Amino acid sequence: MQNSGKNLLTYFTSQGYIAFSKEVSDDIVDDWQSEIDEMKVDGTMQHIYENYLPGSMPPGKVIIFTEDNPPQNFKDQDGNLNGSSVEIVEAIMDEIGITEHIELTNWTNAYYQILHIPNTMTFSTLRSESRENVFNWVGPVCRKSYSFFVKVDASFQINSLGDAKQLGSVGTMTGWSSENQLVEQGFTNVVTWATPTEVFKKLIDGEIDAAVLNDISIKQLAEDAGVETNVVRTDFVLSSGETYLAFSIDTDDKYIQDWKNAYQAIIDNRTFLQIWNKYYPNVDW
Repeated sequence: MQNSGKNLLTYFTSQGYIAFSKEVSDDIVDDWQSEIDEMKVDGTMQHIYENYLPGSMPPGKVIIFTEDNPPQNFKDQDGNLNGSSVEIVEAIMDEIGITEHIELTNWTNAYYQILHIPNTMTFSTLRSESRENVFNWVGPVCRKSYSFFVKVDASFQINSLGDAKQLGSVGTMTGWSSENQLVEQGFTNVVTWATPTEVFKKLIDGEIDAAVLNDISIKQLAEDAGVETNVVRTDFVLSSGETYLAFSIDTDDKYIQDWKNAYQAIIDNRTFLQIWNKYYPNVDW
């Protein structure tokens, strides 16, 4: 197959900066940062990229990442980024009056960026006690449960964490909160893959005994795999929670407040509810 040169998935993101020595005053650094931010807003940086890096997207004031996790975030058959959380993020940006590029990548890279790189955002991120003070949060944008799924004809039943620990293998996503929860609960039979699609396929193919996935994704994962949803069953819920837009901790406070205000606006004008009902008609918000 001929390579079209189109980026299908970003594996890792390395960001380049202008580095000042520590002796340079904060005022000078702030002035430079303000000018760069203005270039992003007024189109100057876009023009420079078109001249030297045609086809590449310049960084926005905040760089946004998401993962392949249908139906919240995914590329459709036309190669367009889609999903409930994607539409919510786009609705928030419309409310603010900005347009930022959303980079589709693996979860490991997306999470690394908001942990280590200033002015970055990743969605959708499970908000938990251990993460509470690590990020700035806007949302929630989704509610879901991490559940143990098994093939419908499995000869065993998972009624407790103890039952699941006795299985040969339990699959989940690399770096997801579900992986951390399983490890913290003392599971030694956890195997992981880069995408929920891979985890689901391993379950259907019988390569793992159970999979921990979020409940609202199963219908889409089954459709993508070409099987009926009823080929798997839900045996036990590991945990329930809400996912948010997670911004790196040192992102500009005013920028975060703009997103919070816009989020509340799409709640109040029911845009959020319209998007939710479009993707999850049988799940109350």
